[in-house]
Amino acid sequence: MLPRSMLAVALSVAVAQVAADDAAPTTARTLDAVQVTAAVVTDNAVRSKRNAGVTVDSLDENSIQVTSQEDSIAQKLLVAPGVSLMRDEDQPRYVSVRGISPNINSTTIDGITMASVGDEGGGERKINLQMIPNDIADRIDIYKTFSAEQAADGVGASIDLISGSAFDHGRHALQVEGSANYHDLGNDDGANSMPRTTSRWGGGLKGRYSTVFGNDDQFGITVSLRQQQFQTSQNKLFQTSQHFFDTDGAPISGPLPAQGWNGMVAPNAIAYYADNRWMNSYGGSAKLEWMPRDSPLRASVLVFGYGLEERRTENGFQFLTRQAVEAQTPTSGTKEIQAMEVIFEDRVLSRNNRGILTGLEWSEGDQWLGLRAGYTRDRSHGTSNSVRLRAEPGPGERLHYASSGPGEIFNVVGLDDPSIIGDTPYLLSGAGANRTYATAGLGNVRLDFTRNIGADARGFGVAAGLEHKRLDVNTDHTRRVYQVGGDDSDLLYDPGWRYPHAMYALPFFDTPRFVEGGGWAGLGLNDVATAYQSQASDFRYVEKVRDAYLSLHYTTDLIQAIVGVRYDDTAFKAYTPTITGGVVSGTTTNAGGYDNLLPSFNLVARLREDVNLRLSASRTIGRPIPSNIAQAEVLNCNADTGDCTLSRGNPDLEPLRSRNLDISVEKYFNGNSGYVSLALFHKAIENNIVGISEERIDADGLLTTITTPRNLDDSSVRGVELSLVSRDMPLWGQRFDVMFNATRMDGEMTYTWSEGSRRIDQLATQPDKLANLGVTWHVPWRDSRLTVSRNYTGRHIFTIGANEWGNRGFRSRSVTDIAWVTRIDPRWTVGLSAANVFNEDQYQTVGDDYQTMRNLNNYGATYALTLRYELE
Repeated sequence: MLPRSMLAVALSVAVAQVAADDAAPTTARTLDAVQVTAAVVTDNAVRSKRNAGVTVDSLDENSIQVTSQEDSIAQKLLVAPGVSLMRDEDQPRYVSVRGISPNINSTTIDGITMASVGDEGGGERKINLQMIPNDIADRIDIYKTFSAEQAADGVGASIDLISGSAFDHGRHALQVEGSANYHDLGNDDGANSMPRTTSRWGGGLKGRYSTVFGNDDQFGITVSLRQQQFQTSQNKLFQTSQHFFDTDGAPISGPLPAQGWNGMVAPNAIAYYADNRWMNSYGGSAKLEWMPRDSPLRASVLVFGYGLEERRTENGFQFLTRQAVEAQTPTSGTKEIQAMEVIFEDRVLSRNNRGILTGLEWSEGDQWLGLRAGYTRDRSHGTSNSVRLRAEPGPGERLHYASSGPGEIFNVVGLDDPSIIGDTPYLLSGAGANRTYATAGLGNVRLDFTRNIGADARGFGVAAGLEHKRLDVNTDHTRRVYQVGGDDSDLLYDPGWRYPHAMYALPFFDTPRFVEGGGWAGLGLNDVATAYQSQASDFRYVEKVRDAYLSLHYTTDLIQAIVGVRYDDTAFKAYTPTITGGVVSGTTTNAGGYDNLLPSFNLVARLREDVNLRLSASRTIGRPIPSNIAQAEVLNCNADTGDCTLSRGNPDLEPLRSRNLDISVEKYFNGNSGYVSLALFHKAIENNIVGISEERIDADGLLTTITTPRNLDDSSVRGVELSLVSRDMPLWGQRFDVMFNATRMDGEMTYTWSEGSRRIDQLATQPDKLANLGVTWHVPWRDSRLTVSRNYTGRHIFTIGANEWGNRGFRSRSVTDIAWVTRIDPRWTVGLSAANVFNEDQYQTVGDDYQTMRNLNNYGATYALTLRYELE
């Protein structure tokens, strides 16, 4: 929960500021940029929100500058109202808004849609915003209500990254920043990785230069470059699956009272993992603009390219047990050991997102015409080499497990004979080498016309436009499955380090020695499994979208009304492997499409000069992700999860359709430097798409999760969103900036299948609560600033099980960041920050009410030192 004292300070100060606003005249202020992790919204961002005809939250380049190891759009959006981040371990990557999946948000740069291959070539629509830095956007607009002018497929939100202009900065504006970072969580530090990733230190350098030139300063250019390295580590205690028993101790299929369940859970497997990752982000952008003073024309070209390289090593050790239990209590028990496994995986991922965007605008009086075109490409190349060694100590060998309380994660607290760890032969039980190449290319052309619309318009206005998009996704998997067997006990060694939660020293796999002996290439190939898994996972998906829209605007001093309709026509072709008798026999082409007429209505009533009341009603759509349509099946087994996932496509999926209702009220104060808003929203979703998962445990105790996408009968999410920003407030003789926002959501979804109907009181990826608090103290000494921010994300489901006890989710988590910035002289500043300063862990659960712990992740804190030079 958020600290009550900090919450009280934020609210009381803001209320006092609002009350004093009418009595004490204020003027707009231009303040220095603040390099903090809290959302300090500047005048420009507040004005953008205030004047918009729809509900929007805006952040500009001076709002948030993250001084930790990352400087990404994902990190920047973390503190926006109603926004939660899907993470890869502890790194924010994908944005969920108001509980809606990242796959059905729309993300654009200057109105041009970005391409995505999803997670490591998984064929999804969500945009990896971890690899897109803040440099490219002077402002980010998060549109939470829909008008016909916006993309049709932003069910949660339409997020537009607005690139900067050299004409906003004048001649020879330069920013250069160097940084060093350190991650404090230790483990084996990747000692057996190839190549080794042992350093917890990282660093980076970035720069941005802009200027105007020409006889009449009619040209402008902005160039930015960056390179950043950092290392992260995680330690995990994992319970991949459970066993259930009746009151007589006999095994049953699940926690089912009808089968006489005894009300207790026992672990099937208990595993320990050490995860080390080295990451390198790089890239840049260049924007050339033409804006003659005495011409109605304006043109621009933006080119960008960003890359993310990741090397990841995972070591694990797992105890697998038989389906029997002795002396069971809710927090302890004894089980016979079926097997012990040593697990190693080495992964390398290279990803880049590139694009070229062009724009030509004509403006005359109250008329504007814009032609924009762009092509973006997202490409992913991943490799994974894995080994699994298995030891079976024989009958009668037992382990004793316990937890700190009912529902908490189980750990091994004793073995009858600890010598079995080192004395039992370890045989090769699994080995694989996977390669994935995935590319998504998206071409987008749009023509837009407006007349008499905007903040200063009065009377009737119109907006109309046409848009065409073509998406082409290709994914090619090469999966080598090797023959198993043979005693490889001599490839194990003692790393001199113990997993944090383990009672015993557990062996690691000696990768360098294995590679010297021939490595994976020296293993025999399972030709049948290799051919099938390589071909069954490939697919291609081509999609064409044609849109047209018309909006009618009417504006007076008191109201702004927008009534519009957007027509969306989508056609696709999916090229899917044909599987006959367990063999890939060819390719099937599935063609389909759909069209929708999407009306919208938005009303802004200016109850006072500083108070807006907003009403909105609209319809939007969510498109199935390409792999859900085109993929036959893909099997992924990795050390990170300790199990395997079999994902299957569903060519019969329908697009989801959402009916959206919103009402909000906003109060502005402090000369456009502050506001408080309260919003209510409701989304009724037809044909919502989720992956339904079922679990299977084989004879060796290994778990496979089979996931198939399905359309649900109906879904909905509703919520209330409070947001407050006030900066440059006098308090106790000092100046403070305060930000606070909180969102409470309630959702439900229902689906029907062969075994009946099931209702879940939450959407997938939808937290029940979100909250952010940030306070900046402007310290008089050397123009310094101290910022403390705290982010809270409530519990939420990320995998829907085929039964009540199969849901997987996360418990609530709070993260605290601290930043200090000091100006050395007018051009130099130095900053020090700490991310996750209190070492908050992440708890993964299984069960319909998050009642059983499945995974405990220790992430640690990251510290960063920055030195910045600015010339304006």
